[in-house]
Amino acid sequence: MKDISAEEQLIKLAYRRRYAEHSRVYQMAKVYLFSPSSGLFACPLAMTDGAAKTLEGFRSPELATAFERLSSASPDKFWTSGQWMTEKRGGSDVGGGTETVAVPAPDGSYRLYGYKWFSSASDSDVSLSLARSLDEQGQPVPVR
Repeated sequence: MKDISAEEQLIKLAYRRRYAEHSRVYQMAKVYLFSPSSGLFACPLAMTDGAAKTLEGFRSPELATAFERLSSASPDKFWTSGQWMTEKRGGSDVGGGTETVAVPAPDGSYRLYGYKWFSSASDSDVSLSLARSLDEQGQPVPVR
């Protein structure tokens, strides 16, 4: 399913923008038609598309490489992504229930503090984790 997804460009279609503002509609129509025969592979595709959309605007070499792999049409290069979102208190209410925080580390990375207990598409090549950043007073930034 992973190879077919790459060959059919089920993620890449949205980012090539061949059909301008209709590119995402075209992409989702293909995913919708693929879904019944994919053995539930639409879940990893949804997680992968979300990860690609999240990373699309970042300009660091590492994240640019990850974006290219998440949106690749080559089965040898295509990655899928899992997502760690679900927490004890909020379940999958990512807007109101996310308590995990991302604290900047001296090396430029972030340290996550919280409790995640479920990952969608956990057998993927990469994974993103949802966390709130902190404001200047060390309080979680509210959802906008």
